Amino acid sequence: MKFAIILAVISIIGMIFGWWGHETASGEHYFREKTSAIPFFVGLASVIGFLIAIVVYSVATSSMHVFSMVLALLSIGGLIFGWWGLETPSGRNHFDEMAGMIPLFVGIASTIALPVAGAIYYFASR
Repeated sequence: MKFAIILAVISIIGMIFGWWGHETASGEHYFREKTSAIPFFVGLASVIGFLIAIVVYSVATSSMHVFSMVLALLSIGGLIFGWWGLETPSGRNHFDEMAGMIPLFVGIASTIALPVAGAIYYFASR
């Protein structure tokens, strides 16, 4: 259980670093051209690490309800992001051409993950 908490804290720090390096002016100035992928991949790895920490914590405490609720919330957030990126003018402006695949795939993955979260919650309740 301590491993899950430590992994979650490290993942949150990595997500903040990824956000700073990819979304702020000072971060974009620091990471130019060739190194601009570093904050993106650190942020992506941190999100995956955070999900692993939630799964490990849920299994360690024998409470898959926590995991299913977090998965449902992430799915709803992914659906909102997918809708924003594909359907709003600001989202289409931000994700143009090939980058438009990002909200599309996030929306598809979230559409699949939401019923999975419901099934996990249902079977955890039995």
